[in-house]
Amino acid sequence: MPRATSNPFRASRTAPVILVLAIVILAAMAFAVPPAPIPAGDNGAYLIGHGRLSAELADQLSRSNYAALVIDFTGANLGEDALWRPHFRAVDRRGFPIWGWVDVDGGTEQARAVARSEKLSGLYVHGADAVRVAAEIARKQPNLEVIPVIGAKDEPPSGEYAVVVGLDDFLAGKPRDAVAVLDAASLSLQDVDRARAAADGRRLVIARIAVTE
Repeated sequence: MPRATSNPFRASRTAPVILVLAIVILAAMAFAVPPAPIPAGDNGAYLIGHGRLSAELADQLSRSNYAALVIDFTGANLGEDALWRPHFRAVDRRGFPIWGWVDVDGGTEQARAVARSEKLSGLYVHGADAVRVAAEIARKQPNLEVIPVIGAKDEPPSGEYAVVVGLDDFLAGKPRDAVAVLDAASLSLQDVDRARAAADGRRLVIARIAVTE
C-alpha cells in the first residue's frame, strides 16, 4: 500500500484558524473577568476638576488611604459624549466612591442636573446659596447625601454641612462639627500630609481646586 503523507497545505490553513480562535477566547475571558476593585481607605477625600478623573488616580489615592474622589462638575459637559465619562465608568466599575461638587454661584441648574443624572455617593454644593440649593436637592433626591459647603464666617445650617478652611485653622482643630474642606490648591504634598495626619477622625476633603473660604 502507498505510504500516507502529510498535507502541508492543510497544516498551513489550520494554524491561522487556531490562532484566531485563541485570540477570540482570550478576548472573551478578559471581557468576562471583572476589573479588580479599588479599595477605599478612611483618611480624607480628594477634590479635583473633572478633567483629571481617571482609574489610575483612584488607584494612587487608594494606596494613600484616601476614602473617595470628589469631582468638580461646575461648568462640565454632562452629555453622553463628555470626555470624562469613560473614566467615571472605569472608576465606578472598580468600586471606588465618587462624590460630586458643584459651585452654584455659576447657576443652580448644573447642581440639579448632576444630582439627577450621575451615579454618585454624595454631592457637595458650594456657593452663596448652597444651603438652600442643597436642601432643595435633598428633598428631590432623598437617597443622595447632599452637603452644603459654607465659609468659616457663615452661619451654620441645621443638619450636616461642610466648612472651607485654611491649613492653619485646620491644624488648630477647626472645624470640629463639620466636614472640613481644606483649601489645598497651593499647598505642598508635605502640608497635605500634615493636615491628613492631624485629621484625628474629622471628615476631610483635600480641595485641589480653588475654593472660597
